[in-house]
Amino acid sequence: MARDHHSLMLLAMLASTVSMAAVCGAPPGAAGAPGLSREAIASVLDGLPARVEASRQQDRLVGLSLAIVLDGEIVYRGAFGLADVENGRPATAATIYPVASVTKLFTATMLAQMCERGRVGLEDPLQRYLPECRPAPPFPGMPPTTLRQLAAHTAGLPRDAAVNF
Repeated sequence: MARDHHSLMLLAMLASTVSMAAVCGAPPGAAGAPGLSREAIASVLDGLPARVEASRQQDRLVGLSLAIVLDGEIVYRGAFGLADVENGRPATAATIYPVASVTKLFTATMLAQMCERGRVGLEDPLQRYLPECRPAPPFPGMPPTTLRQLAAHTAGLPRDAAVNF
């Protein structure tokens, strides 16, 4: 069962990487999913629902939804468990989940890729890309907030929510 859990984690990381490539553009020289035929993909995905459900139960997850996109096409979509425990409402492919801090990983990856491609610089001021966003500096005389400060959570921005996730 531990092997299945690791397989699911690798699959999730692969799906995340494919999604990020779609957002940021594939790395130079990359084309599609090299060496993966539709048949190979189908054979990998064939046992996926049973593995996901077993892992969901083992990890005591209430519910989850999963989509895998390859070359801009959804090759798998599924939902497992419940979206709402109190009302017994099952999870669906359209269920919306709170993602909280998970987005930080995607944002940092996208920022790193954009830096590698020379599209942005870590020392660039935030206002270059969001001119309307001018957060008040926490101390007088501080220079404008940079992308590096945002990525490292050192910009001194106030919390946007009173709820601790």
